[in-house]
Amino acid sequence: MERRFHLGRRTLCDEKSVANRAGWPVADLVFARCALAIFSAHLHDVPDRARPLGSRSDWLSLGQSIPARRKRASRLVVACAAENSSSAHYNLAIALLEKHQTADAIEHYEKAIEAQSDLLEALTNLAWISATSSDVAARNGSRAVEFAERANRLTGGTDPLVLRTLAAAYASIQNFNTALETSRRALQLAQEQHNPEAAEMIRREMSFYEAGRQPY
Repeated sequence: MERRFHLGRRTLCDEKSVANRAGWPVADLVFARCALAIFSAHLHDVPDRARPLGSRSDWLSLGQSIPARRKRASRLVVACAAENSSSAHYNLAIALLEKHQTADAIEHYEKAIEAQSDLLEALTNLAWISATSSDVAARNGSRAVEFAERANRLTGGTDPLVLRTLAAAYASIQNFNTALETSRRALQLAQEQHNPEAAEMIRREMSFYEAGRQPY
């Protein structure tokens, strides 16, 4: 499942910059990240994980009809994209992935990286999708290795989740020995950093690499 791995805090595009030009309240832009889900689906379909960005009652408090809110949400997304900033494209990628539009999400992850070459979250997420996506057309082993190695260099090899992604990338090109070695380093770090959830995921994936198989 593509959303299995997202690093860190999701950041919004430059709210004040967009809002000032568009003439919208800055508060409205907290909904930009889940805008695609909102204007392309019914309000009750907004996932619970989007609630920290604004509850359903917050949307109702805007005092507009649901179609009007969807229209505003779509304009917000366009405005964020027009910023052509790394965070704008990164947030669009996440929103698109929520709607299972993997190819479009990949495009915006790539644009985010073009705008900011050291954007760790985008590098890691794109590597993970490229290595493990259930959409066969989205898989690209060489791309997965390239971006995962870049992410790992940025962290100095100290992030177990980045190493986990790098191991999956190696497995995607059938390099299971390196995947297993990388997973061992990831497991050690996860244990040292007292991250049992990550350690458990890594152990499970290691069993696949030991058998010469991909876990996803």
